[in-house]
Amino acid sequence: LGLSIICGTIVFLKLLKILSREGDLVIFLVITMSVPLVIGATKFSRRKIKLVHFESGLRANTKRSILLDKLYKFGDQHANYLFVPYKSCERNLKKEKVKGKILYSGDVMFDVIKRTLKLKTSERIPTTKYVVANFTRSIITKRDAEEIIKTLSKLKKENLVFLNPVIENRFKQFNLFKELQSLPKIKLRKSIPYVDFLHLIKNSDFVITDSTGVEEECFVLGKSCVVTNDFIQFPEIESFGLVKVAGCNSEKILSFINSKKEISKPHLKFKEGATKIIADHLEKML
Repeated sequence: LGLSIICGTIVFLKLLKILSREGDLVIFLVITMSVPLVIGATKFSRRKIKLVHFESGLRANTKRSILLDKLYKFGDQHANYLFVPYKSCERNLKKEKVKGKILYSGDVMFDVIKRTLKLKTSERIPTTKYVVANFTRSIITKRDAEEIIKTLSKLKKENLVFLNPVIENRFKQFNLFKELQSLPKIKLRKSIPYVDFLHLIKNSDFVITDSTGVEEECFVLGKSCVVTNDFIQFPEIESFGLVKVAGCNSEKILSFINSKKEISKPHLKFKEGATKIIADHLEKML
């Protein structure tokens, strides 16, 4: 805690020094605890700097998402301009009566995926059927880890499993990492370039994840995806039927996988071209 306070103070002072002399717009995306520091430094700079929040209005409203929801609300309350990717986000902001201007841009993920898939991969993509499992935050308790191992052990396809360092350490703390490694069809993978990862998702049989970004990617690609969180921040994604919230419950995960549906080219009715829409708005702000 002490180290975090020291580091936070250093970051705040450096930001304040920069913003006190330059910058007209500060753009932020609520994914880290650094956002309050960015907003605080902007306010203390005493310059007329406009705060722009990308992906505003995300709410999960569950026990596990309390901190994340609070961060998003804090960012939304202090932003002058709020770009929203989906209509549910816009409804959340209007309900909370935010003071900033709400701008419906659509989701940049459509543009990101379209461009990224045109790039060549640096590794060979498997030609056989396989599963991509990506865990970044949902595995908290030993029971969670046990349920995930139980799930992966029952899958007949090859499993490409990506664990961030925090989750890998939790498996080790629970004395379950060796058991995870020993599963017959599992391949533990380190982080790889985004281009390769996106191509892996596109060509996989289905995806297991707790990443909001991966959930969006599966939605756009028409790929069946089961979510190991107990929430999803875009209700539209789940309502489409490709993405399903199951938590770390093995029975629920396997039930969805066994009844999964896949649509190669889903007829999406959501706004595309968000990149240009956002860029045009930013130019007008300046």
